[in-house]
Amino acid sequence: TLFPYTTLFRSPGELPSFLRRIGFSSASGLSNGPEGRGDFRSNLSGEELQLQALGESYINVTPLELLAAYAMLAHRNRDATVAPVFEGLEGAVEYGNAQAVKLNGIQVAGKTGSVRDESGARLAWFAGFAPSRSPEVAVTVLVQGNSGGADAAPVGGRLLRSYFATRA
Repeated sequence: TLFPYTTLFRSPGELPSFLRRIGFSSASGLSNGPEGRGDFRSNLSGEELQLQALGESYINVTPLELLAAYAMLAHRNRDATVAPVFEGLEGAVEYGNAQAVKLNGIQVAGKTGSVRDESGARLAWFAGFAPSRSPEVAVTVLVQGNSGGADAAPVGGRLLRSYFATRA
């Protein structure tokens, strides 16, 4: 199998319920103007469900929805059940594809990726927050490009450096 889906959710209906609960497919409330909404398919099973759980198919998320989800995750920094997620996000910045986001003296948690939009254009993204264990700011970057690490993470790093420079 592609992904041990049953280790995360006990029934196929739990993933769509979880996605709705964290705000995917609804307005994030972070925009003052009109806001697009992502979508995802329900009632999937087998390999389709596994691909959705990995974010490979059957799910579309807007940058604002992703930002809201990362901000929600950042606020769970004291929840032991998500500690492995925090460690993975910190590791991606420390020695993975998100190294361009690394800040001196401030630990960042984040993830990079790449997708194709409906027209087939390649997009690169970064989403994360800092300081990772006592979050103040979350950032999401989506740019045209091939690699989240090479194309989106440097933009995320500049945004975070600018934010923390204003606090110095």
